[in-house]
Amino acid sequence: MADPRSVALQELREEAGLAIGPERLQKHHVRQVAATLCTHRAHLYSVELTGPETEKLRAAAAAHGEAADSERTYVEMARLGDIMALNSVDWSTLGAILEVLLEASRVVTGGTL
Repeated sequence: MADPRSVALQELREEAGLAIGPERLQKHHVRQVAATLCTHRAHLYSVELTGPETEKLRAAAAAHGEAADSERTYVEMARLGDIMALNSVDWSTLGAILEVLLEASRVVTGGTL
């Protein structure tokens, strides 16, 4: 079985065109994605982007992904309020986003919510 951190780095490179060092990945929880439907578990990682990385991703218009697998991905950046208002992601994705943001706010405030 592949190391989840290595897989996350590879997926970030393939699907967003961004290569970073493993030390920058922040590991979060491992959870079932849809517990009532399957036993698949997702490993959640986050990374704080630099200004140049953010600009590179915003400017990227080309598709990413593995052409041999017919995989085409595009980078989209949005504010949480817009994600919530536009109903643009499913519950598992929203939960992952909120987990990362809640953990970041605990680090900033030094406490629990």
